[in-house]
Amino acid sequence: MPVLRENAPDSLHGIVYNATPFYPESEKDEGAAMYKDAANYHWFMDPVLKGSYPELVLEREYAHKPMVLEGDLEIISAPVDYIGINYYSRGVVRFDENGDIEAIPQTNSEHTHIGWEIYPQGLTDLLVRIKSRYPNLPPIYITENGAAGNDQCIEGKVDDEQRQRYLQQHLLALDKAMESGVNVHGYFAWT
Repeated sequence: MPVLRENAPDSLHGIVYNATPFYPESEKDEGAAMYKDAANYHWFMDPVLKGSYPELVLEREYAHKPMVLEGDLEIISAPVDYIGINYYSRGVVRFDENGDIEAIPQTNSEHTHIGWEIYPQGLTDLLVRIKSRYPNLPPIYITENGAAGNDQCIEGKVDDEQRQRYLQQHLLALDKAMESGVNVHGYFAWT
């Protein structure tokens, strides 16, 4: 950030995260979902927004602990003007019989053409979780959110009903997050 600020002092500087919220298949799998959240997006957000790596991941993946030199986290955690969030869907997980974490497909839900579950509540939950985890959060922009469809142009038109529903439902989910106090400054649709 210091180099960006020095070279473009009148610009806003931030970082974008791909973030998938995870949910437990059952109450006994809450630890699996917590770990997947930590490994999926806390791993990247914590160093910037908290100045540390999540202990939950460090404990489980100690052999893969990043090499962090004196002063690295101070540089990494330099204040940002905003964060961007890319959200498409959620993940549902459980512990298998060996204690490993496995993804559980949600076969009774609507999915996009490429197999992503359509789950607007996940956007609300993700943003509220992020706000709760990082109390000094800068403004948020939703930098990617959308659905991939089997776009076929027939007589000059594309049947885009699923994408329209997806965007409408996710904008309503975003509104719920904002009503919960999440400071969202913008939304960019990905199609």
